[in-house]
Amino acid sequence: MILSRSWRKGFARFALVLGSLSVLWLGAGAFGLAPLVLSLPGESSVRVHAAVTIACLLAAAWGYWND
Repeated sequence: MILSRSWRKGFARFALVLGSLSVLWLGAGAFGLAPLVLSLPGESSVRVHAAVTIACLLAAAWGYWND
């Protein structure tokens, strides 16, 4: 199944905005300015937020790949 360019670009923009917000939230949470609300058993909340940030930025990179 081939995805249209407009769908991929829209997805990439959404993921980039979400990833950028996540980077800001992660930075604010690391300095105690904002609460880190995501948690997984056995993992620190900073690590979970960092994983979400990386996942969003990878999704954005996929959307802009080969463009």
